[in-house]
Amino acid sequence: MQCVSCLVRAAVLAAAWAVSSVQAEAPRYRAEVIGTSRTDTGALALNNEGVVAGRRQFGNGEPGHFIYRDGRIERLQGLDGLAELLDINDRGEIAGRNYLPNRFPYAMIYRDGRGIDISAPLGFFVGDANATAINEAGHAVGYAGSRLFFHDGQTTRYVSHPDLDNRAMLVARDLNDQDAFVGFNVFDARGDDFAFVVRDGQLTRIPGLDGGWALQAHALNNAGQVVGATPLPGFGYRPYLYSNGVTTELGSLRGGDPHENAEAVDINEQGWIVGASYAPDSDGIGFLYQDGRMHRIEDLVTPAAAARWDVFQPLRINDMGQILASAVDARGKVSYTLLLSPVPEPEAWVVALAGIGLVGAVVRRRRYQAS
Repeated sequence: MQCVSCLVRAAVLAAAWAVSSVQAEAPRYRAEVIGTSRTDTGALALNNEGVVAGRRQFGNGEPGHFIYRDGRIERLQGLDGLAELLDINDRGEIAGRNYLPNRFPYAMIYRDGRGIDISAPLGFFVGDANATAINEAGHAVGYAGSRLFFHDGQTTRYVSHPDLDNRAMLVARDLNDQDAFVGFNVFDARGDDFAFVVRDGQLTRIPGLDGGWALQAHALNNAGQVVGATPLPGFGYRPYLYSNGVTTELGSLRGGDPHENAEAVDINEQGWIVGASYAPDSDGIGFLYQDGRMHRIEDLVTPAAAARWDVFQPLRINDMGQILASAVDARGKVSYTLLLSPVPEPEAWVVALAGIGLVGAVVRRRRYQAS
């Protein structure tokens, strides 16, 4: 049974998202610091419950792993100190890589307090193996050596396709709930680098903006929309949205600076996109793309957060609009991991309180039925 505090938190976050959607404006964000600094705390995984998974140095200096939930860090057991946690679903299952006692890596799903080896069915000599994404059914994708694999919850098999065979380096990046996944081929000896999406066993190369192929595909949602980075004619790369067979450039934060490079790294079910812009001799600038507009995340955070943080690298966005990001302390230039959560505006509190009232009614009804 869901806890009351979880239902209340969901109602408040949903209110913030609902109001921002009605107003067609980006939400304001407050910032939570996860751990201390990125020198001892880093995270790459965020689910739709606002739970973050990552790795940190604990009080005794020993490396370990954690989930961050409701403002608290909970240490995870049963993982090697060098294990990587790359994705987490709403059931709390985590995809990543763990190590055997002989330091041999294996692709894993972490559940029930232990890392389960899902690359074992591929054979012993698979090389470096990593599970990079997991969906709500517990299915996962990843790579083993120079090949991609798919795990259906029971067994694991290599993904075979003429465009994926005999490649030097393939990367699978994300998996949706229909088992479609995205990735890219890089460092190809033939110069044939490309981003792709695989649906129902069929691979589609993602068109770029320079007459060739998109360079990277980082994420997709359940509507099949894909985001990543695509080369520009001549120089650099830009963030794109691939939807219904069409690739669209998302724009620029630096006024079309020819030295700018930018990428989109995640998309949620509302079509909100996060990414970052980079330029020589300049810090990265994180962005949120919503309803056809690109916003600097620094312009969206509360005044208190804006005075302290420069958000240079968003990492994830969930369906409640929460953003997992890396930021620099503007005073000391030390990197931190932040969880950015939408702040309800005054009108949103009316909706939120109505939602909380509904939750309260449900809870009271459950208690009455139980008695």
